[in-house]
Amino acid sequence: MEILYARALSHFIAAYDYRNLRAAAEVVHVTQPAISKSIGKLENHIGMPLFKRTPDGVRPTEFAHMLRQHAQNIVNEARFVETEIAALTEGSGGLVRIGVGPAWSLSVFPTLLAGFRAVYPNIDIEVQTGVTDHLLPQLIDGDIDVWLGSLHDIDESDEIAVTRVGWSDMTVFASTSHPLVSHTPVKPDLLCKYDWTSFTNDQKGLEHLNYYFHSRGLPLPRVALRLSSLVTMFSIAGSSDLLVYTADTLHPEAESRNLTEIKLSEPIWGFDTGMAFRRSTSELAGIKLLNRLLKGHLPGQQTNTADRMAKA
Repeated sequence: MEILYARALSHFIAAYDYRNLRAAAEVVHVTQPAISKSIGKLENHIGMPLFKRTPDGVRPTEFAHMLRQHAQNIVNEARFVETEIAALTEGSGGLVRIGVGPAWSLSVFPTLLAGFRAVYPNIDIEVQTGVTDHLLPQLIDGDIDVWLGSLHDIDESDEIAVTRVGWSDMTVFASTSHPLVSHTPVKPDLLCKYDWTSFTNDQKGLEHLNYYFHSRGLPLPRVALRLSSLVTMFSIAGSSDLLVYTADTLHPEAESRNLTEIKLSEPIWGFDTGMAFRRSTSELAGIKLLNRLLKGHLPGQQTNTADRMAKA
């Protein structure tokens, strides 16, 4: 009601304050029939009369007195929302809420964020880092505006639009001194002999990892350490025999922390990557810019999912 009836509430406030529809119409710059129509809509909506017509003007009812106590706050809030939407549409202000996958938070996203800030420095950005299991429901519910990272199990819908720009394979990193480094390629039966570490709440990733071993008749690996920080995960693995289970896009970060990729004889699984966003935000300047930056940052990497999975 707040936004839809903000105009009618402005007319109601003027009529209430001036007790005369002609004077109120002049204040809000509409005709007297227009202000009468607005008040009529409000009365129909709440199901109660707001004014009694008198020869001298209008007299507020008890329901009008109650509404007047809240009407100005509603109008102010609606004006604030309209101003914020206009700012976001133009790129002159507002807030964009972004969810980022853990791998992208250390690889693709910093460059995208720098490019975004260079173009729209007045748009505030709120970032959450997490896995799809955790943040996709927030995108669907409207608690975040954009998701960047894995697009596994994210499809186009009436509410959600998807931009696919690349492909990522889940891989295994270990300390450069790890015993498995000397085995190339490493077979699955050797992998399940060591403890693993993965990202907290990554249910889909762990399901695929377990299937990888289960389908080969092997015991499931022990995921001994689950962390919300990839940096901490890499640091611990770099000085232990833990195996890190994460996306291959993190090669530079892994290598900087004394880790190396364990070459596998058989891939674990892979997925499309890119951006998912609410269609209702598609015309906002910030969302359009993220789309352009993403396509420019990963040119020519659009890949057919079926082909990649067939190769795997």
